[in-house]
Amino acid sequence: MATIPLHLLSITSPIGQMIAGATVEGICFCVFDENPLNEFDTKSISPFFEVETDQFLNPHLEILEIQLGEYFEGKRKEFSIPIAVRGTEFQHKVWALLQNIPYGTTQTYKQQSENLNQPLAIRAMAHTSGQNPISIVIPCHRVIGTNGKMTGYAGGLWRKKWLLEFERINSPLNGTLF
Repeated sequence: MATIPLHLLSITSPIGQMIAGATVEGICFCVFDENPLNEFDTKSISPFFEVETDQFLNPHLEILEIQLGEYFEGKRKEFSIPIAVRGTEFQHKVWALLQNIPYGTTQTYKQQSENLNQPLAIRAMAHTSGQNPISIVIPCHRVIGTNGKMTGYAGGLWRKKWLLEFERINSPLNGTLF
């Protein structure tokens, strides 16, 4: 099995440590993880990566760090960084839809499944959102339950609540979240 060279970066955010990985193609993952970078298990993300230990910093990681910094300053509402996630056709469609949810607003899993023209795929939509490998950049935190309540978030519900409130406060739309 061929492996893909992967570079890692630890990013400090107001809501915890993030670990990001990128190949020459783009960002592969960005997840909340309180473990030190040298303890991060890339095999939990994908068995196809092999971490490069040279001092080279992938330019995609540099851009991600800058753009996340701008996001947490309330200045960036959209990300413009190449992403290179591995997944099925359905996963790619779901993750692309998530990127279309405007900053400062939310949608329900039901709305997302209807946007996908698969209105009965609510659970599959929710499951795939939960498998999102690139927190914040692919904004799965903007999806809520049909009843208007917050549902699971891989980074923890407290982070989801923080992100939604942060975006509401900084939104040019002054969107209603709940």
